[in-house]
Amino acid sequence: MSSRKHRIVWESVNGPIPKDDNGRSYEVHHIDGNHKNNDISNLILVTIEEHYRIHFIQEDWNACRLIALRMSISPEEISTLSSLSAIKRVQEGTHHFLKGGPREDLKGNNNPMKRPEVAKKVSDNSKGKPRNWTDKRTQADINRRGIKLQLSEEGLRKKKEQGRRQFTLNNPAKIKLNCDHCGKIVDKGNFTRWHGDNCRSKK
Repeated sequence: MSSRKHRIVWESVNGPIPKDDNGRSYEVHHIDGNHKNNDISNLILVTIEEHYRIHFIQEDWNACRLIALRMSISPEEISTLSSLSAIKRVQEGTHHFLKGGPREDLKGNNNPMKRPEVAKKVSDNSKGKPRNWTDKRTQADINRRGIKLQLSEEGLRKKKEQGRRQFTLNNPAKIKLNCDHCGKIVDKGNFTRWHGDNCRSKK
């Protein structure tokens, strides 16, 4: 089923979907929350801000995140919505990392999120508190990215200069070699092609 079917249904009855003052298309919202119910009586036209507000009130964090990607919302807010969405799915036992999708054995009191210590750990992580990283590769990646982000313009300029200097020192054209057969001193490229084992003076 096409993800645009609800828009097609709306347009077939009401005509083209208008745009707001910022040039963004209005959105078609499913009133009952069932995306498969594309009956015209279940569809309502709203602005992107109204659409976001509806799902925010319903605490439908994943829908909020998807709508936020189409709005001028900061990456930090989008990250928070992603965290809230993941936490809610874990609580409901529908998160994708729970093997096989929704698991009956993790619902109700069997859900680890029902244990205070687990819920607190997830909550602390979602609030931006530092985690206990055990994966050295992950920590190394974070350190590398952090160092890269912290480089100033002066630091980047020095890094480029250092790279150019290294290339100059290791440039094959700058390396001179002496041919044992003809006695000529040539750069590495010419030596490989015309001298050494390929030298005409070789006996």
